[in-house]
Amino acid sequence: RIFAVRVLGTLGVEATPVIPALTELLRHPSLSLRAEVLESLGKLGATALPAVTAVNEKLLDAKEDLYIRRLAAGTLGNLREPGVAALAKALEQDEDEIAFNAAVSLAANYGTNSVSAAHEVLQSKNARGRRFAAMALAKMGPRAKDAYDRLAIAAADPEIAVRRNAIEALGRVGNDKAVDLCVAALKDNAP
Repeated sequence: RIFAVRVLGTLGVEATPVIPALTELLRHPSLSLRAEVLESLGKLGATALPAVTAVNEKLLDAKEDLYIRRLAAGTLGNLREPGVAALAKALEQDEDEIAFNAAVSLAANYGTNSVSAAHEVLQSKNARGRRFAAMALAKMGPRAKDAYDRLAIAAADPEIAVRRNAIEALGRVGNDKAVDLCVAALKDNAP
């Protein structure tokens, strides 16, 4: 099965009729098979859109293996816009590894909704979510310019990790006001 799944991941739109079968295999007990299915769905990109709900479930399932959850984050990133909401929600997950992978995948997603989703999580009460939302925006660089004002507020967040990532994002966004905020950050008591 694994080799068949691997080949299906290379077929593009020709694999459309088998997306439901691949989606069903995400429930298989074999970690290796589930991993290969996620890899293949990620390679199929938009062709795999019918699987977005099942991939989202894998990402957010706290009982699922961390490796599978990380792969699910990458797969959702490859699905572009339909994966954005799930990735934004994953920024607030309890496991840093999952939130980190969600941030990386969200940043790699070039849709306009990815900036908006990270911007929204940056306003969350969840410190982990704010931290990883700021990280995602930093990785987006100039594409995140619409989040500048919120990042400026986050630069004074009570949590040091949020401040650090917000300052980095401000520098990468490329706004002249970022210098003033970085100078203010030099006065922060935290190293």
